[in-house]
Amino acid sequence: MPHRVKKRQLSHDEKVREVAQRLRRQGYFVRADLPGHPRPPKVGGIRPDIYAHKKGKKLIYEIETKESLETDQPQRKKLEKASKKIGAEFRVLTT
Repeated sequence: MPHRVKKRQLSHDEKVREVAQRLRRQGYFVRADLPGHPRPPKVGGIRPDIYAHKKGKKLIYEIETKESLETDQPQRKKLEKASKKIGAEFRVLTT
């Protein structure tokens, strides 16, 4: 998880919780990179914010702040490529 100022980290974590809850309501088994949640598996050596699956469909989410959207681009591209290799749909959301 990249270094973020505390306020932005809280916003990031809240978005991760929100998306994870929405996916659970849709019937997905969800792993979220948050305290108290099952951790997502690493994909291409990177732990995504959310890993969800249901009936063979896999979703990988990265939640970005405005700052991390630019600074974490190389990591995001690597994760996107690794997601495709395992047949997962990769999505990026911003706070």
